[in-house]
Amino acid sequence: MALRMSTGLRNKLNGIKRNLLIDGDFEVGTLATNWTNTLGSTINASSPITGTYDCKMTADGSAAELRYTAAIAVQAGQMYGVRCQAKYAVGAQSLVMQVGTTAGTANISTETKVLTVNTAEYDMFFRVPDGTSSVYLSFKTSEATSTYLIEIDDIIFYPAGGCIREIFRKGFLKIYSGTQPTSADDVINGVLLCTIYSDGTTTGLTFQDSATGTMPKTSTETWSGTAVATGTAGWFRFVAVGDTGASSTIEPRIDGTVATSGAQINMSSTSVTTSAVQTISTFQVTVPAE
Repeated sequence: MALRMSTGLRNKLNGIKRNLLIDGDFEVGTLATNWTNTLGSTINASSPITGTYDCKMTADGSAAELRYTAAIAVQAGQMYGVRCQAKYAVGAQSLVMQVGTTAGTANISTETKVLTVNTAEYDMFFRVPDGTSSVYLSFKTSEATSTYLIEIDDIIFYPAGGCIREIFRKGFLKIYSGTQPTSADDVINGVLLCTIYSDGTTTGLTFQDSATGTMPKTSTETWSGTAVATGTAGWFRFVAVGDTGASSTIEPRIDGTVATSGAQINMSSTSVTTSAVQTISTFQVTVPAE
């Protein structure tokens, strides 16, 4: 068997932006379905930025606000991006982009984008704090005066980590018995023998900077874990935070073989015993020059 990358990983490396929002282009035609008109936000069908509708945010004594109604499931420690198209329709105005752990808050990230009268794209990037599994997205006008008006459209919220180091930041290496699956998209095969952590118990793994095409494990981390079952190690799967092991074409994964020699992970012995500590002293990802 060989080293295998999942469809989800290959798509991320190719830069595919998977939008985690529903109706980010407002083409449903009503805010009531996926967005909350907190104040001064309405569906607009008059010369929208794209498509049939966009959203018009009008300040009226208070800053207008637009909130996405659902909590957005995210992976702790990972980078995400928010992108939208926007312009001011009346009065020079800025758009405030916010992400928080509760609706309408900005305790994770907030950025103010100075708009122009012409439509342009605006981006915000942020890292999800450890221990956070869902976030909320909202937008506000920077001014409260009723003469200010913004149009916004084509909002996307997407995983932004585009390199292996970011995609697998704080991820885990899991060692299984049995035979490596045909595809890294497949459900796990065999019995989980051990999960490898950077501190031996709970904290995920990280990599150092790449040099000459090779990215090693962080040298200050001791990659180890305590075996939870007895068996013969046959293969491993490197996963990002939140991977359940189910069949998926979205989850980023790297699968490989385990043996005493000639495999992607070579162990002094593939015999694993419950409660024994397993340590990986060397692990690196290499991108070949040709």
